[in-house]
Amino acid sequence: MPTTISSWVEAQRASQEKWQKDPLEKEENFLIHSAFEQLLNNQLSASSTASRINEIVSPRLISGLRASVGSIWGLFADATKHFEINGTDGMTYDEWHSQEEELLNATVLVATLMQRGGSFRIGMMYHAHDAFNEIELPFDDEREMADEWKMYIPPAEAWMSIAGEKLFGLCFDKSVIHSAEPHERIRKAFNADRWALWKQRFAELAEQEDIDERCRGLARKAVEKMRGIEQRVQL
Repeated sequence: MPTTISSWVEAQRASQEKWQKDPLEKEENFLIHSAFEQLLNNQLSASSTASRINEIVSPRLISGLRASVGSIWGLFADATKHFEINGTDGMTYDEWHSQEEELLNATVLVATLMQRGGSFRIGMMYHAHDAFNEIELPFDDEREMADEWKMYIPPAEAWMSIAGEKLFGLCFDKSVIHSAEPHERIRKAFNADRWALWKQRFAELAEQEDIDERCRGLARKAVEKMRGIEQRVQL
């Protein structure tokens, strides 16, 4: 298994060489790999990475020569899993919390892609679903790592601030979902009760005294975003 960012990128490119038959899509994917590499090395911001990827794939997407961008989400998921961005096994407090910036950068990237994109596959939804799962339970002594709120509140807020309208659509308007998967799976992950729970948790976190002011402020911002979305659609 690759142990560095560069070797991970090399492995992704080797896979493309083996399996991708379309030379133009292969070239695009190589450029996307380079953008991911710069993001993971903190050489590009998340928003700049999203813009770069959008520039790479948009021309052929618009012309209909590229069918989808689902592989981009697969790359993100693989990188997140491989580099254990939210893993705790064997890590010290400082080692684990040093990943906060990387997780937030990756989250901003995929949330931006989700918000800009048109149709999207069911697998994409679960990146957001996982982020909100992390804030649903109390941040207390039952958590694996102390101060997990530092890791998980910023990404959850980023999802809501960037892609809140898409998430609202998933919870309340199933017509926005373009998927052959059974709607029952979607209903369990995104529904009115889940939306209400997320808003409740953000409101609770905004008042939790053992959380720093920055993260309380982010929680308040998320609540305001959710209320604004609800008001616009007169929920």
